[in-house]
Amino acid sequence: MKDNERYQQSSLKLGCDAIITIVSGEDCQKLFIELWKQVDKFEDRFSRFKSESELTKINAKSGQRVDISKEMSEILNEARKYNKITGGIYNPMILPGLQKAGYVVSWPKPNSDIDESLDYSDRNSISFSEVELDSKSIRLPRNSALDFGGIGKGFLLDKLADYLESRGYRNYWISLGGDIIFGGFDLNQKSWVVRVDDFNNGGDLLEKELAGFSNMKVAATSSTTKRKGQGWHHIIDPRTNLPAKSSIIASTVFAKEGVMADIFAKTILIGGEAMAKDLAKKYSIEYILQFKDKKIVKSF
Repeated sequence: MKDNERYQQSSLKLGCDAIITIVSGEDCQKLFIELWKQVDKFEDRFSRFKSESELTKINAKSGQRVDISKEMSEILNEARKYNKITGGIYNPMILPGLQKAGYVVSWPKPNSDIDESLDYSDRNSISFSEVELDSKSIRLPRNSALDFGGIGKGFLLDKLADYLESRGYRNYWISLGGDIIFGGFDLNQKSWVVRVDDFNNGGDLLEKELAGFSNMKVAATSSTTKRKGQGWHHIIDPRTNLPAKSSIIASTVFAKEGVMADIFAKTILIGGEAMAKDLAKKYSIEYILQFKDKKIVKSF
């Protein structure tokens, strides 16, 4: 086997910049093809912006029981688990509220032409507990709609990392819009370094080796400044069904799994510092909170 090299590809996927980096002694071109294929399959199945996705077909038949795939069952069960863990703060049924606020079409063009068949802003945001779900089917209450915006990237990061590691690739990092999963070491056998954006002042707020976060392997950030239109941002508080009113403008979570990091970053932004402390105590996460008044709170 030849010496390790650094392989990297990037592409616009899921409405964001996606980057895959692998350190390996083998050529990775065929591997990249398979990884991008998995990203595309994920988007084709779970995107609310695609009229033929499995998710859209479920939303189109709200009020009816719909058969679901194994993959859909898996992400729905993760959603149900974290809906309970967060006391309902994470709720994949807030899509009507999100669209009422203004986020109807795919980022980064939130003001482009609207596909009326994908517009559920006249429907109701409901509690996820009202959804009927078993291993093979789902029934959404009539006039409701489901969205995986708060879980999808973390779920996909976990899947891509599992795929790499099951095939013996240990050294990598993958970014989906700045949510990043890490494995192993860089080309120089050093720990990967994560940088956290300073949402108040620009530049980097923090530069830290991932080794400094114990066995954490995912960094996810949620911010009210990331996806924002006139009078709205994309973080919806399910208690009000409106864009969250929080003194936190960005929350970054370091966790062992992508789903946990993705969901907790958004949950903490909505729920505040007290929720961050509670989740850190129960689930051994680390976090950085950035406030409107430029205060910074770190848990490490």
